[in-house]
Amino acid sequence: MSSSRSPFIAMLFAISFVSIVGCTLEAQNDGGSDTPPIDTADSGSDSTGTDGADSLADDPSTNGGLDDDNAELSSGTTDDVNTSGMNAGAKTYADNNCAACHGADGSGGLAQSILGTSISGLDAVLRDSASTHPGGTVLDLTEQELEDLSAFLRATDATTNGEDAPPAPTHTVDALASGVLHAPGLADPLNNCTACHGSDLTGAGTVPSCTSCHGELWNNASALHTDLLSSGSITGLHAPGRDDPQANCASCHAHDLFGTDQTPACWTCHGSIWDAPPDYPPTHTKHEDGFWHGPGLESPIGDCDACHGTDLTGTQLIPSCFACHGNKWEDEDDD
Repeated sequence: MSSSRSPFIAMLFAISFVSIVGCTLEAQNDGGSDTPPIDTADSGSDSTGTDGADSLADDPSTNGGLDDDNAELSSGTTDDVNTSGMNAGAKTYADNNCAACHGADGSGGLAQSILGTSISGLDAVLRDSASTHPGGTVLDLTEQELEDLSAFLRATDATTNGEDAPPAPTHTVDALASGVLHAPGLADPLNNCTACHGSDLTGAGTVPSCTSCHGELWNNASALHTDLLSSGSITGLHAPGRDDPQANCASCHAHDLFGTDQTPACWTCHGSIWDAPPDYPPTHTKHEDGFWHGPGLESPIGDCDACHGTDLTGTQLIPSCFACHGNKWEDEDDD
C-alpha cells in the first residue's frame, strides 16, 4: 500500500512546485518589479533590441534620443529653435541693416513683415526682390546665414505672438511716384532726415546711408542745392541758376537733363512738361533779367496760365510764377 502511494505523492509535489513558481513569475510581471515586460510581438524588434531607438525617440523624457546639448534639433518648430543659430541670425539681421525696412523684429515697416519666414521663403524674398533693397543689390547670404536668419525670425515670431504692433511707418511719401517711400520733408534732408540717418546722412546704426540709393554725388547735393522751391504739392531743393538748367544743371544731370547713374533726371519731377522732345527749355526762348521765359511773358494771363495755372501759382509739376517774381508782383498789384 505504501509503495503504491509514493508515485502519487511525488506527482502532487511536482504539480505544487510548478504552481508556486508560476504564481511568483506572474506577480513580478504584474507590478512586483520595476522592469516592464518586453512585448516583442508588437515591437517587431529582434532579440538584439537594436530597434529600441524608435521607442526612445517617442519618449519625451529622453529628448528624442538626443542629449541635452542637441535637444533643439529634435524638431523644426519655433519652440525648438537652436539658440546659437538664432543669435547668429540676429547678427546677420543687424549687419545687413534689415531693420531699416523690415522693423526691429521683422514685423514690417517700410517693407513687408518677414516674421516666421522659412529658409526657402527668405531665399525668395532676397533673390526676387533685389530691386527693393538699397542700391538694388541682392544680399549674398550663405545657406548657413539663411538658416540662422530664419531661426531668428521664427523665434521672434514665437516670442512676440502678435502682442506688440509694429511701429507706425515713418516713410509715407511716395517720392515722385517712384515707388520708393520717403519721410515727409524729404526735399530738405539736412533738417528732416538726420535724426535717423545721421548728421551727414551716411547712416546710423541699422539705418542705411541715404547714398545707398542716391549715390555718392548726393553727398554734396544738399550743399549745392540751396534754393528750396515749393509748387503745389511738390517741394524741391534746386541749385542756383535753375531757370537756365541746360547752362547750370547739365554738368551733373547730363546735357539732356536725363540724369546719370548717380544723379536723377530733372524729368523725374518736371514730368510731362518736359516730355521729349522737350517743351522746356525750347518753349522758353526769351531771356529776361537773367531768366528764360515764354515769348508772351509781358502778358502772363493768357500766355503763361495754360501751364502755370489760371492764377499763375503753379500746379503739381510746374512752379508758381510767384516763386521768382514774388513780392514784386504783389507790390505792383497793390499799386
